[in-house]
Amino acid sequence: MKIEQIQSENQSILFNRVAYVVMLCVGILYLFLKDWSQAVIFSSLSLVFDPFDQSVTFKKRPLWQRTWLIVHTIAMFILFSILLFGK
Repeated sequence: MKIEQIQSENQSILFNRVAYVVMLCVGILYLFLKDWSQAVIFSSLSLVFDPFDQSVTFKKRPLWQRTWLIVHTIAMFILFSILLFGK
């Protein structure tokens, strides 16, 4: 039973990483196409798919993982602000 649980967790982490990268790449693509609303939507939704191990709490994660997620979130707030107030 333990092995099945570990395999399930590994598949979940793999799925989340792939979904995160795909959503982020689509967001970046829309950013280059200058479709700001779609860029914000896809890039922000990529945060739903936490690419790291979800069983580890945020405070116990390595500094680089916390930094990555915080910088990504700040970048999304900046893009959203540009979308709302930039024009």
